[in-house]
Amino acid sequence: MTLGPALALRAHDGKGSAILAQCRFGVSTSLVGKLKMSKRDVFQIAGTIPGSSVVNGDRSIEIGHVTMDHRQVLPGALFCALPGARFDGRDFVESATTNGAVAILTTQPVDLACPQIVVPVADVRSAVALASAEVYDHPSQELTLIGVTGTNGKTTVVHVISQVLDRLGRSCKELGTLWGRLTTPEAPDLQRRLREFVDGGAEFCAMEVSSIALEMRRVDQVDFDLGVFTNLSPDHMDLHGSMDAYFHAKAQLFSAQRCRRAVIFADGEYGERMADAAEVPFTRIGYDSVSDVTLSRTGVTFTMRDVFFQVPLLGRHNLANIICAITALEDVGVGLPQIAEALLSVEEPRGRLDFIDFPGVPFDVVIDYAHTPAALEAVLVALRQTVVAANRLVVVFGCGGDRDHEKRPKMGEIASIYGDVVVITNDNPRSEEPAEIAEDVRRGLLPGVEAKVILDRREAIAWAIAQAQSGDVVVVAGKGHERTQSIDGSEMPFDDHDVALECLSERFGGRA
Repeated sequence: MTLGPALALRAHDGKGSAILAQCRFGVSTSLVGKLKMSKRDVFQIAGTIPGSSVVNGDRSIEIGHVTMDHRQVLPGALFCALPGARFDGRDFVESATTNGAVAILTTQPVDLACPQIVVPVADVRSAVALASAEVYDHPSQELTLIGVTGTNGKTTVVHVISQVLDRLGRSCKELGTLWGRLTTPEAPDLQRRLREFVDGGAEFCAMEVSSIALEMRRVDQVDFDLGVFTNLSPDHMDLHGSMDAYFHAKAQLFSAQRCRRAVIFADGEYGERMADAAEVPFTRIGYDSVSDVTLSRTGVTFTMRDVFFQVPLLGRHNLANIICAITALEDVGVGLPQIAEALLSVEEPRGRLDFIDFPGVPFDVVIDYAHTPAALEAVLVALRQTVVAANRLVVVFGCGGDRDHEKRPKMGEIASIYGDVVVITNDNPRSEEPAEIAEDVRRGLLPGVEAKVILDRREAIAWAIAQAQSGDVVVVAGKGHERTQSIDGSEMPFDDHDVALECLSERFGGRA
């Protein structure tokens, strides 16, 4: 395989410590001890942050770890005490120093003797990113790094890219929705994970880049070789306020300061706008990039520049994701024939059009993460076109609390357009009253659709499975890969996949 321009620029010797275990949450002392970093003292770190000053203590103390969470502090850490919407990090500095923090990054000095890097309030998140990159020795410069942004499709594009590279013997790590609490980790966690990847011998990393991460400066000091844009539709309006602001947040990835090159799926208004806004050389793609397309229950086939592709992913929306992944892989030096061969056995990420495997069931049960109007429509259209024939599509879903109220009736409308039976249930209600969320969804239902409100999510899934008939498809949407449900401040264990298996077992017997 010929190496692309990014590898030529960023080749590394592939040495380093053994592959490191990856923590979903928290930090292992054994991991940090093995990271290959250049030690930085407090004064050196402060010197990289414009407008900063150091007060108190020994400025020559070396820093071996950075965190924004006082519960994850390890000996030798720099604790970043940031002001937040609900808590102020300065309230936790004593706990952090008790746990081993040797220095503090803050916007105002605190009454402690340890050295403190004081930074301007307006630039505090940029300062955290600078400090993190300095401590972990700028690991993104030692990887071929592919960042994927867009409302929908990020996880699938990242997962497909990673699978193809791994199948071709090129070590690729992934970061995103499936691999942590945040789609894009906070800057200290992101820089540490990238350093772990490099020290473990990875050549590539494909990662999801959220609009929130771009706005909150989490990916400052991350050098992307390639940025990929999938699509844009309403989401996070509670945070961004408007589609225009949401678009501009996403567009930051394609600035000359963020990435070297780009792949832009330019079909539609926002794709065209992103192509106009990009400050770096880019490849424009769309559905017209392929020909001879067929969509079926077994996946999608098409031709791209005289190479035939057969990919076991369902739906037109996944065709777009595949086109994005192929073009990104070409950019980093993989040939189309090699990509086509690797894609023959590619798999969906967990919780994306995830068909439950249970012997002897005469209908399909599908788990999907779709939690936006566009994503729900894409999934239901894919199932309607490729799986459901003369039988029914039963849609079980809800909407998250403390988020985008405007999308709730839209999702109700979409479910009633494509579904034959709609079951409105809890998603992650968080601090909101579940019945009020369900009522918002119910208001969007079209007249005449068969609909039920069953707030208990397990009960809703059980009801749908209990009444499903031969040839039906039951799709449980909204939570996908998630293993907990957020209710009134508590994270309760809940996995749609496991619950569906239990309900199938209750109806048909056999394994749970």
